[in-house]
Amino acid sequence: MRAAPCAALLAVGPAAGQAPLRCDLLLESTPGAGAEPACLDLVALQKGGTPIVTAGNATRISVNGFDLCKNAFTVTKPAGADIVFIYDNSGSMVAGSAKINTTGDTTFYHIAGCNGGGGGATTGATMTYNTLLGPRTIRLIDAAGTCPAGSMAGDPYFARGKVIEKAVDYLLANSPTSTAGALAFADIVGNLRAPLQLSIAGNSDLVKSSITLDSINRTNYVPALNQARAWLTDTAFIRSSKQAIVFISDGEPSDAGALTNWLRTNGNKDIPIYTIALGDTSATFARMKEMSDTTKGAFYQIKPQNIALMNEVMTKIIQAITVPTVPRSIEVSNNSFPTPMVSKSTSVIRNPDGSMSPVMDSILALKQGANALTVKITMSDNDVRNFNVTVQADGPAAAATTQSLVCVPMPALTMVNPAGGVDSAYPNSATDYDIRLSRGTSELKDVIVVATSSDTSQPGWSDVENIAMPQSSVSGAITINLRNDYPLNGSVANASKGNNILDAAPGGEVVLTWTHPRDLRETATVRLPGKKVASAPGFIDVVRATDAPHGVPIPAEVTEPVVIRGGATLIRNATGAVLTHKGDLSNPQKVADAILDPNHTPTFVFNTSSAFSYQVTIFDHLGQFLNSRKGAVDSARWEQMRGNADSLACAFSILPISRDGQRFGTGVYILQASITTKMTDRKDSGKPLRVKPVTKIFTNRFGYIR
Repeated sequence: MRAAPCAALLAVGPAAGQAPLRCDLLLESTPGAGAEPACLDLVALQKGGTPIVTAGNATRISVNGFDLCKNAFTVTKPAGADIVFIYDNSGSMVAGSAKINTTGDTTFYHIAGCNGGGGGATTGATMTYNTLLGPRTIRLIDAAGTCPAGSMAGDPYFARGKVIEKAVDYLLANSPTSTAGALAFADIVGNLRAPLQLSIAGNSDLVKSSITLDSINRTNYVPALNQARAWLTDTAFIRSSKQAIVFISDGEPSDAGALTNWLRTNGNKDIPIYTIALGDTSATFARMKEMSDTTKGAFYQIKPQNIALMNEVMTKIIQAITVPTVPRSIEVSNNSFPTPMVSKSTSVIRNPDGSMSPVMDSILALKQGANALTVKITMSDNDVRNFNVTVQADGPAAAATTQSLVCVPMPALTMVNPAGGVDSAYPNSATDYDIRLSRGTSELKDVIVVATSSDTSQPGWSDVENIAMPQSSVSGAITINLRNDYPLNGSVANASKGNNILDAAPGGEVVLTWTHPRDLRETATVRLPGKKVASAPGFIDVVRATDAPHGVPIPAEVTEPVVIRGGATLIRNATGAVLTHKGDLSNPQKVADAILDPNHTPTFVFNTSSAFSYQVTIFDHLGQFLNSRKGAVDSARWEQMRGNADSLACAFSILPISRDGQRFGTGVYILQASITTKMTDRKDSGKPLRVKPVTKIFTNRFGYIR
């Protein structure tokens, strides 16, 4: 890792007005509405409101770029829900005694008598009162008597069962697609009725008939909560996307430790619990309130004698469950792309003024020009609303952040060399670069930079690598992604794609590009050429060794007409020519030097700067075809023989053999040949050289004496 160069730092935070900006559009107000409403009025826009006009460099709507007015979310008709009613059947719910004070108010206790005032508090008398299940006779306590805290009866009128039955009737009338189930709890769970869909005839009666009020010891919460949750997470019972528990009790849990663990379990927090606390109104019912707060339900505390309030609260709870105040989902599509771009809400926040602020799962790109958006709001299975919004993103480019635009510099890519600087060209060797991407902070964390290399002198030569760029730092509106020590090899003959090494040819070019996967207008590119290398033509010259060699006998088994030897030296003298060489480049039939002597076999000498391929054709003086051959010289063998020399002299010997095996007679012959050198990047120490491909075509007459 190297220190950032000045150029890289400038790319991260350009001075105002010195770099182009890219902006996020915030849809938080309605065109023409002035300061109010401070939200986007989808209903007004649907009725033909003014299109939203914004800057041409507004390239997207961010994940938190919406604030939608409450009138798009108004709901009057309940939707379906799955509800389990849990009711307390412990003995503390039932009245065992009562006290009538001097004002005539009656207080009910779940114990048979209380001691107070130093004497017996029970008068010996009884009182009979009417309950929802019929008359009940209990002991009467002296008006001056006192009872211990927590002894007040939770449901002296046996109202909780009837309140649940009325709730089932309300659901049937207003939300018939809902399901309802019920169970009681005390020491253990009882009177279990798994959820049934109320729209099916007879099901509501089955649920109501299961509600039975008993008097059992203890108040264990957790077994009942476990059973309710099991039903509400079982696809055999649930019929909607909303599940809830309504919990009625008058006492704190006997299994307090188990309840603590239950509430700490993440999965148990997904279903809201609405609690109704009956009993002593001076008690806090802290654990019931904790249940509702933890699961995002609601807590209500009611005096046991107030049956009307119990029914009112139960209706309010059912409405809160079945009438959505927050949409289930918000989906926004930009239909102006060939394939519509879609973003969906991951959460929705209800603001104090009733407007909704969704957090989307991804940005929504904007084209420069007209954008036809659809905002789809799903309140429930049967309540889906679509609103059309036009965004015209072709106004003057924004030069700074405004009330409706958040603008940041366009992204910038930088390649930092080992010295901490920025190169003007990559070296013709292996080196490492730190790749830095600065961009506007967004929902993206880690990104991918695509790196390619090319060489114009070699059509089709290329490498492609995907460079993973982890997020390095976030400072305000700017994020840095950094990949340290990424290898680049600047002198590669054959590229290997996908090996996490950027292969490049000497004198070629590498291009690194990052583009936001959903916003094609947010892109950054850096181009780096290779260092220029010297070049040389591949083919230098052709020389005929002698004009008319005097042939010698050639073994009958020799049929190949071409032999090539490397490292040749040719010296002419008065009597002919002398040829020396370093070895064979192509001599498949191992023809001896005595036969290949240029004074006996037609021989041509030429220099090349790289290995080569060839094609040879021989005619007689009348132009009649005699023989031909094509082939290539092995590159490794050529390089080995060249050593450190700039070129290699090769001797090209033509054996006087026709295609049918006949030996040439005395006469004049015509040689037509083409030699093509290979494109080669030579890596000689201290002097890299690029050999350009060249084809040399030549025709030569030579004499031959048998």
